[in-house]
Amino acid sequence: MRVKFIYRLVLLFCAFWVPCYSFAQSVRVPAVPLLTHDPYLSVWSMNDKLTDGQTRHWTGTVQPLIGLLRIDGKSFRWMGTWPQSIPSIGQTALEVTSTRTTYRFEEAGIRLEVAFLSPLLPFDLDVMARPISYVTATIIATDRAAHDVQLLFGVSPVLATDRNDGSPRV
Repeated sequence: MRVKFIYRLVLLFCAFWVPCYSFAQSVRVPAVPLLTHDPYLSVWSMNDKLTDGQTRHWTGTVQPLIGLLRIDGKSFRWMGTWPQSIPSIGQTALEVTSTRTTYRFEEAGIRLEVAFLSPLLPFDLDVMARPISYVTATIIATDRAAHDVQLLFGVSPVLATDRNDGSPRV
């Protein structure tokens, strides 16, 4: 009788205690999809923050995307490592779903949300066949003040070549 009681007590303890630890774990994806359409057009971020390194092809080849934000005359990098003389903006959130990756940044009273969308929907082959990925940016003033804001999104010509040595084949 006493053994059954101890057995039930241990089961009860495990039922309530173990799930607490399983929910406390955070998930870190090894690579974050940005522009993904097929094996040839596939740009990923391999870093915890979008400004910690250059974006890459899934094979590891560097395929730089550049993102800059100017707030009231002061420039910040929100994507990539170039130019290093410009400070990076503070990344506050990252959300990855099956078709969309959303980054959130905040600096100097401004919130920038950038979403990378690849409509790879297996039930709609017409949409899936389009070689298009969408990038949307939303800028919001968090301090309710007026700001002069400019956004730059750049794509390196390296994305259009099969080699990074600057000599594309014809």
